[in-house]
Amino acid sequence: MTDGSGFIENLPSGGKYLKVVGPFALQSTGFSSDTGIALSVASGLVGAGTTIADALQLASFVNRFATVASGAGAKLFLGIPIGAEAKVINQGANALLLYPPTATETINGGSVGASVSIAATELAIVTRTSTLNFDVRIAVVP
Repeated sequence: MTDGSGFIENLPSGGKYLKVVGPFALQSTGFSSDTGIALSVASGLVGAGTTIADALQLASFVNRFATVASGAGAKLFLGIPIGAEAKVINQGANALLLYPPTATETINGGSVGASVSIAATELAIVTRTSTLNFDVRIAVVP
């Protein structure tokens, strides 16, 4: 069964899939998630501050740091919806302290407002798991 366009078909289980026929091109600009939130990338970032109060406020879903001074940090993007992921890539020379967006939120169920450390050449994959908590998984950037 189709929706009449020939592009969306129903599966027997009730799910749907997108049917792609012929040559096509994917466009990477202006992509939005199902929630309508525009996904964004910030590169060349510089770590700032040494506490949650003066750390660099992130504003993108993908954040690539080029320069990180000793003890410098960043705060997660305020608009990450529950269940969504963001990434923080540290290509600086020092560890980056990553804080939750506000002092009332936690990372990995830890203390409110406390940071986690992302070493140089590491990638943090951040998932918002509730209104007040973020889970952070660390991986080495190849």
